[in-house]
Amino acid sequence: MGASQAAVFKAQITVLKINMSSGNNSKISISFAAYILLILQKIYKITLSPLIGGQCRYLPTCSEYAADCVRLHGAWRGSWMGFARVCRCNPKGGHGYDPAPKEAKTAKWYKPWEYGDWDNRYRSPDEFKCEQIEQENKNV
Repeated sequence: MGASQAAVFKAQITVLKINMSSGNNSKISISFAAYILLILQKIYKITLSPLIGGQCRYLPTCSEYAADCVRLHGAWRGSWMGFARVCRCNPKGGHGYDPAPKEAKTAKWYKPWEYGDWDNRYRSPDEFKCEQIEQENKNV
């Protein structure tokens, strides 16, 4: 990816982040377990993440994605969703813009791995924008 392509990609992501954040600003209540996981994620970001370096193939990073999933879907579902994302983040895995899903998949209690998205593919900002528009049209 050239420098100009990277600049366009970052600009598209910035626009999408603004569009996502301009929605409902209500506070989300989280469980104690989710709160502990979020603290552990912050500790990771401060201590280990700078040592490992910015190697994540996705945007937002895997730790930000996992934190968003825990905030949105709770400790159990969010942890499995974050674990699936970390497993996808490898040289043979996908890459691109992949925000935390607003709605979680349903899964039986004895099959928690079904919460995660295990599909290794490129995820473009345009693809996410199309999915977001489709969901808005369903809600209307």
